[in-house]
Amino acid sequence: AYAYMISPPLNNITDDARKRLTAIESLDTLGAGFALASQDLEIRGAGELLGESQSGMIDQIGYSMYSSFLEQAISSIQRQRQIKRGEKPGTVDKQEKVEINLHIPARFPAAYIPDVHLRLTMYKRIASAIDKQGLQELQIETIDRFGLLPDPAKNLFAIAELKLQASQQDIRELEIGPSAGRVIFAENPNINIDKLMRKIAENPLEYRFTGADSIQVIREMAEAEQRFQLASEIMQLIAND
Repeated sequence: AYAYMISPPLNNITDDARKRLTAIESLDTLGAGFALASQDLEIRGAGELLGESQSGMIDQIGYSMYSSFLEQAISSIQRQRQIKRGEKPGTVDKQEKVEINLHIPARFPAAYIPDVHLRLTMYKRIASAIDKQGLQELQIETIDRFGLLPDPAKNLFAIAELKLQASQQDIRELEIGPSAGRVIFAENPNINIDKLMRKIAENPLEYRFTGADSIQVIREMAEAEQRFQLASEIMQLIAND
């Protein structure tokens, strides 16, 4: 499909209008509608996304500061909802402190999402997901907009899900490489210590304590699938039934 757009002479239109026309000209790929909307948002000002007013001058405080204020407001609302549901508040903050490193490529390749700004936006949305359902919905949206996920993108979503699980079990760091894995727990972790102790006693050559707050797993894991399998095994092992 195609459409013709007719505009007044360029010297008779505003600077913002020229910027919008330039943006429309430059975006002609799948998923470009979102990027166009994002650019238009920056041109006109984002307004009060949490209030009734839908206009505003974002350049008064800067886009980064505005995004920071918006994220703080959303996090506050999410914590209030968690309290109302009887859940332990603060999951969002804890998630950000979890480090997951499986030593595998986990990213959106440039060939998959060519637009840099759009890739960064998608990374931000993945990092901001607060539950498994939110990640699954974002994954479906990504496939719908850009096509089937390449392996590095699959890894990215899988690691994000691991990060959510790890935050619930007070894991501070999870690192898995070709021949070993390591888990570092936060103070007073929410884990089943009895199951963990039994596993270490039954498999002393594979599982071992390496400190008061960490364990190590010795295993050959050349493939990414094997590392995800160990991560899942650890999560199940320490989960409180």
